[in-house]
Amino acid sequence: MKVLITFLSPKIYLIFILMLILSFLNVSEVSFGQDFTERNFYKTFGDENWDDRFIQANAPNGTVNAIAFMGNDVFVGGGFSKIGNQNIKYLARWDGNNWYPLNGELNGAVTSLLVMDNELYVGGYFTSAAGITVNRVAKYDGINWSALGSGVDGAVNAIAAIGSDIYVGGFFNSAGGNNIKYIAKWDGANWNALGTSVNGNVRALAVSGTDLLVGGQFSTAGGISVGGIAKWDGTSWNRSGFFGTNGVVAAIHVNGSDQYIGGNFTNVGGSPNPGIVNSKVAKWNGTQLTGLGTGWDVQAYIYTIATMGNDVYVGGKLFPGFLAKWDGNNWSSLGSGPNLWVNAICVKGTDIYVGGEFTSAGGKPSYYFGIYHTILTDVNFDGNNLPQTFQLNQNYPNPFNPSTKISWQSPVSGYTTLKVYDVLGKEVATLVNEYRNAGSYEVEFNVGQTFSLSSGIYFYKLQVGEFIQTKKMILAK
Repeated sequence: MKVLITFLSPKIYLIFILMLILSFLNVSEVSFGQDFTERNFYKTFGDENWDDRFIQANAPNGTVNAIAFMGNDVFVGGGFSKIGNQNIKYLARWDGNNWYPLNGELNGAVTSLLVMDNELYVGGYFTSAAGITVNRVAKYDGINWSALGSGVDGAVNAIAAIGSDIYVGGFFNSAGGNNIKYIAKWDGANWNALGTSVNGNVRALAVSGTDLLVGGQFSTAGGISVGGIAKWDGTSWNRSGFFGTNGVVAAIHVNGSDQYIGGNFTNVGGSPNPGIVNSKVAKWNGTQLTGLGTGWDVQAYIYTIATMGNDVYVGGKLFPGFLAKWDGNNWSSLGSGPNLWVNAICVKGTDIYVGGEFTSAGGKPSYYFGIYHTILTDVNFDGNNLPQTFQLNQNYPNPFNPSTKISWQSPVSGYTTLKVYDVLGKEVATLVNEYRNAGSYEVEFNVGQTFSLSSGIYFYKLQVGEFIQTKKMILAK
């Protein structure tokens, strides 16, 4: 053996020594996790679409009431006091991978969010932000908090903007110290009343062109009988296009020329018109009022509405699933859905972000916040074309210099990471860090392009949900 090694090239000699070390270490691979060989892992078709990252250690510890997007960041507000082990109260930023606090915290719960001109407007029950008195409504520019005058004297439930004017609605009786009830406008310097206002609490605001749509627990607006929903055109109050409802309007959403309303009512567009009976969600297209589906549970209560293309998503106190989609003809669930009420829905791309009082979604832990990836609904889950088991393959070539390929297969969709570590356990490269569909994949690891690594033993670790597997590889320069 001594003679043989003498005639080997330095590179081959190095490889021989490394492989000899590995044989003594006896660490070919490590894996653990659930047994995913059964195709009935998901109890309901569609559960595979729910993101699996928001376990208790990576999620708010209390209710989420509002969600808003600013660029690639997601802002989440509610009644929570922690996210995982971080002391993040009432309002947080999610960048797609991690949670962050804002610069200075609020002292009370958040109920509504609005993004305008790269600034975040926040409404709720709080009275201070970063030590500044703000009284239930405040503005955050990414660094500093500022008050909108002296604010309002009661909870803010909804915020909207038309031009540079900010509108807030809620349970207050004064704004800026003046007798302005339930709804008010901030023009950048002062609070203003909207005529003679509405005669009850405001729960929802939305903008249709230059009109402000207002929903809530009121029967009149500017003295006109409106039945829980009204329109402010900048100078006067009017009906929103139909008579209204016989109950509370808690959600309004505008998609093009269509207005969607939801809440706790049993009749829409009633007297003097025939009206639509037992429909908790209705659409007004400017000329015609229609109900979305029939046979609603009398206890159903719609809290939030959003649209993605022609599909309508509603959340609230719904049975079962607390979250549903209307495709223009029928209602369907999003897998088995959240296990408790949904308070907020926001759509970004093909993903649906939801917040509420739930602790699971799609049968997976999802504490108060969740993401449903609609793109996965087109995947065939009959087991004929998808992998039946997890498999992380040995990289090829191995040993390698400067590049090697790593391939794997996953029978389920989920958040996927593929990372490389040195023998001391230090992370040296992240090759994959994103949500991926069930299927087979391959990536290239090229140390000559972006990584500066020395010859030696390295390990690559795949994690998909709770499944984890690690294999070794050799870099021989």
